[in-house]
Amino acid sequence: MISLIVPFYNEGENVSFVIKEAFEVMENLKEEFEIIAIDDGSKDDTLKNLLELKKEIKNLRVLKAKENGGQSSAIWAGILKSKGNLIITMDGDGQNMPKDIPYLLKEIDGFDMVIGVRKERKDKLWKKISSKIANSFRKFVLKDPFQDIGCGLRVFKRDVLKFIPPFKTIHRFLPILVLWQGYKVKEVNIGHRERYKGKSKYGTLERLKAGLQDLRGMLWLRKRIINYKVEEIDDK
Repeated sequence: MISLIVPFYNEGENVSFVIKEAFEVMENLKEEFEIIAIDDGSKDDTLKNLLELKKEIKNLRVLKAKENGGQSSAIWAGILKSKGNLIITMDGDGQNMPKDIPYLLKEIDGFDMVIGVRKERKDKLWKKISSKIANSFRKFVLKDPFQDIGCGLRVFKRDVLKFIPPFKTIHRFLPILVLWQGYKVKEVNIGHRERYKGKSKYGTLERLKAGLQDLRGMLWLRKRIINYKVEEIDDK
């Protein structure tokens, strides 16, 4: 089974567009699938609209958080409730394009995780600049090879999560953590577009502050992570 996980926070205007578009793509895969939508403590009509969609989309499961916990918390809750051996994550604002999902699934052969790279981002200039600075600084500190770990569209095998502890901004660093565990991660170029409606619910300053704190923790982890290889000696 394939599990598609989509977190929503005050995205009532986007819920129907995002879920229906994703459902059409997933249905065309001709594979058993589920879509897990998480309402991350929204204060608008996000949950109401999700429940209405659930009546017409049999593969849709709806999770409701008691309070807003952030994108990583919502995604991790969806992962824990999911049934698939293959997991897909996607943002709930409509900027990710579900039509790229089959391409990512095709590329998973021979790899453990495939992450999207937004080559032509349709964000505002300030967001592009802040992301470019953050990416450059992260690569300098952690020495990782990734171009765009902020892209929400990803496909990965469930096994890669075995030894990864959840924390509040794990979605930003998940490709790095997977790579550090010795798994194979591939980047592929995908499409990107302006959000369907509304505006971003996560502030740049809050993300910057949390990112710097977590970067310090990731640097510590990189130095302390066990990467110990052995081989059995046959004395025959």
